[in-house]
Amino acid sequence: MENKKNDTKDREILLSRTINAPVDLVWEMWTDPEHVANWWGPDGFTNTISVMDLRPGGQWNLVMHGPDGRDYDNKSIFKEIVRHKKLVFDHVSEPRSRTTVEFEAKGEQTLITWQMVFESAEVFLKVVKEHGAIEGLKENVGKLERYLVSTRTGKIAYVNGIKMYYEIHGAGNPLVLLHGGGSTIYTTFGRILPALAATHKVIAIELQAHGHTGDRNAPETFSQDADDVAELLRQLGIPRADIFGFSNGGHTALEIGIRHPDRVNRLIVASAFYKRSGVPDWFWKGFDNPKFSDMPQIYKDEYLKITHDSAALLNMFHKDVQRMQNFTDWKEQQIRSIQAPTLVVIGDQDLPLPEHAAEMSRLLPHGRLAILPGTHGKYLGEAATDDPNSKVPDLFVAILNEFLADPAK
Repeated sequence: MENKKNDTKDREILLSRTINAPVDLVWEMWTDPEHVANWWGPDGFTNTISVMDLRPGGQWNLVMHGPDGRDYDNKSIFKEIVRHKKLVFDHVSEPRSRTTVEFEAKGEQTLITWQMVFESAEVFLKVVKEHGAIEGLKENVGKLERYLVSTRTGKIAYVNGIKMYYEIHGAGNPLVLLHGGGSTIYTTFGRILPALAATHKVIAIELQAHGHTGDRNAPETFSQDADDVAELLRQLGIPRADIFGFSNGGHTALEIGIRHPDRVNRLIVASAFYKRSGVPDWFWKGFDNPKFSDMPQIYKDEYLKITHDSAALLNMFHKDVQRMQNFTDWKEQQIRSIQAPTLVVIGDQDLPLPEHAAEMSRLLPHGRLAILPGTHGKYLGEAATDDPNSKVPDLFVAILNEFLADPAK
């Protein structure tokens, strides 16, 4: 099909995004089928690539496996390939389209311009209205960004008897990220990690029994997680860092502030609580008869992608449940002992109650409070609640950066 840029406005989708990776790496992710299979398509899709013949006239055949259980055959023909500059291919199965992807090096970043031109305005309207093609393309770019980050910097350290997984991204003042219960680095922070790495040296950690990190023959506790993080920082030669914890990671952040104050510059305690009354009663009643089926499927899928071990997944679930069943309040004097400037953050429809968040921020000697629109984690784009159209995660990153840059205590 012809692709005339001057007459395609009524049948094209056009998206530009600056990716936090150099152009040679982005090109590799686009042109190696083993990589492409891991990020292609909207959220929830997986792929099987049978042919990817990267030359003009070469075929690209793949089957996309949808979250609804259906398979979608896709056949394309490559038309133009300019290394590190441009890919052009025609999608020859229905709906027919031409895709042009241009890559522009921006130092250690890459500007991607992704254009899809459909064979008619009618086909364009159909794929937009019936299949959500515009949002699907945005999700596809988001998956590419997350996959790029995940392939670059994973490391293992031996910490207090377990293998602890961590990643380092970006440069600047160190910022430690601590994920939520049952989660991983990317299900908690995948939406905002690239933005944080643009201004900080991010040390993203997976805690005991979660993600890539090993387990020990002992229950999970927030105090043990805090000791593990402090020991990892010691091994990395990082004397002090900003600590950002979400949900259960926020509880670990509180423990670090109490147990290891010499390791902390500033704290961000997001969607966490310091006493049982800080959340509704129904939350605790849910632990009377916890069901594995209630665990968000996206957490299960992500864990199994990493470990391929359903028994380990069930073990993590039971240890997470036990930790919350055994949850005891921190004493007010413990919260008052935290001298690090601390930003308490929740959503206005979060699990922790707004009154509790305000109370905690006032107990902290240098506490600040932010209440943003959204449910548990939605304001940071957490995977179980993310809305790809929301701009609130961008606003949250701006708030976080301003808090971390504030010279005042």
